[in-house]
Amino acid sequence: MANKKAYHDWKTSAEKVAELAKDKTIPLWQKGHLVCDPYTEIALEDLQSKHRRKILSGFGKINGILARYQPKLNTFDDYQIIDEKDLREIIKIVRSLSPI
Repeated sequence: MANKKAYHDWKTSAEKVAELAKDKTIPLWQKGHLVCDPYTEIALEDLQSKHRRKILSGFGKINGILARYQPKLNTFDDYQIIDEKDLREIIKIVRSLSPI
């Protein structure tokens, strides 16, 4: 069953992602990692199943990208080895998860 707090958290998370994505002071490799963090604040079980699937599907796509860099991604700094095209794709995917 969906609840208002989960949807509020989702909207807030999407706003944080948008801010991170626009921030020109953060290197691209750091954004590729940081843009996912706001979504850890959402209680997915409190969203409608179609919205939960949307978010989980997006993170599944991101995992597919990151799988190409395994086993080399062990720390935050390891994101520097990710190709710029893949980092931009990760950011694009996370931005597309917005409820708006």
